[in-house]
Amino acid sequence: MRQRLTGRERLNRQIDFAAVKQLGKKIDCGPFVVQIQVIPDPIGHPPIRRIGVIASKRMGSAVRRNRAKRLMRELFRTNQEILPQRVDVVMIARRTIVNFAYEELQIRYLQACQRLTPLNISGGEPVE
Repeated sequence: MRQRLTGRERLNRQIDFAAVKQLGKKIDCGPFVVQIQVIPDPIGHPPIRRIGVIASKRMGSAVRRNRAKRLMRELFRTNQEILPQRVDVVMIARRTIVNFAYEELQIRYLQACQRLTPLNISGGEPVE
């Protein structure tokens, strides 16, 4: 398994962040918020999962913000397989994220992803 995200797996443009905020589903996980948007299937484009992380200056020092961003990127990287192929994820850190153990953060992230199945994200009902 790769140990880092490629440039194509990261959200960089403000328009991409805005699209996820406007069109995606949002789940509050306590120490962070997850926003997920499934991308329509474009012809000729490879399936890719992308992440954007946000840690505002209200969190505190740059050390705390960077730690929070590293934790969120690692949650995404190690658990990508549970997400649909074409999806954009934005994770927003809260001040308390650095006080949680990685295992607790992973449990909360996995629960959020399970609640956001592909059909639930698009507004439909899950198929039994």
